[in-house]
Amino acid sequence: MPPKKKKAEEQKKKIVEDKTFGLKNKKKSKKVQQYVETVKKQASQKVDGPRRKGGASGSGSAASAARMAQMQARLAELELMNQPVQDKPKKMSAAEAERKRIEEEEEAERIRIANLPVEDQIEEERVKLKTKTPVTLERFMKWRAEKNKENQVKVEAERAAAYKKMSKAERSRGQGLTGKELFEAHSGLFVDDENAVDEKLKPISDYIGDDSDVNAEDTEGDGEEVTPGDASLFGGEETPGAGPSSAPSEAVAVGDESLFS
Repeated sequence: MPPKKKKAEEQKKKIVEDKTFGLKNKKKSKKVQQYVETVKKQASQKVDGPRRKGGASGSGSAASAARMAQMQARLAELELMNQPVQDKPKKMSAAEAERKRIEEEEEAERIRIANLPVEDQIEEERVKLKTKTPVTLERFMKWRAEKNKENQVKVEAERAAAYKKMSKAERSRGQGLTGKELFEAHSGLFVDDENAVDEKLKPISDYIGDDSDVNAEDTEGDGEEVTPGDASLFGGEETPGAGPSSAPSEAVAVGDESLFS
């Protein structure tokens, strides 16, 4: 081996030893071996210098031109792939075309009705009705009874479903139940008071009469006009067949003992 090349190999070996000093598992670990190979390549480039592309024959320019042509072809392919696709009009059958036309007409009619006032919308819907049954009181009451029955069945079903979801403790407390359901489920909890009155109590108006009668009696008088400040109203005792007495005619002396005999 020439001395110059031998010296270069020694330099490479020294650089590799310096950078890989202290590494463990150089022969077992794959990552450590890859790192050692990288260090060897770096040492070779540092000692030998960067290699000239293509050597002295000028083949580097041909390889560069080939890579450039390949890159341009790849770019052209990507540009072709990214072009927007022009959808060709799909040929529809006669049935599909008719169905689409009907849907468009229905949508236009729906939009037209939606823009009308509420009264006109109701009139439009009424005209579309096929069965024009006159509304009578009997039919309305029948319809109302059916609706109430449906609502009652729905409410009872929802209540039963909610009752099934309850725990045993919640059921024992009667949580989520109405008074009727609670009485049916736990009738033993409802005990009447011993002092409760069984008979039906009458309203107060049955005992005191109508208010109009009381007011009429209060307003009735003897027809005599009462003068304010009339002293005769405060006179002596009344005697049968005579009006109110006036003041005593005889004067009573103060301290007369005969009055107490």
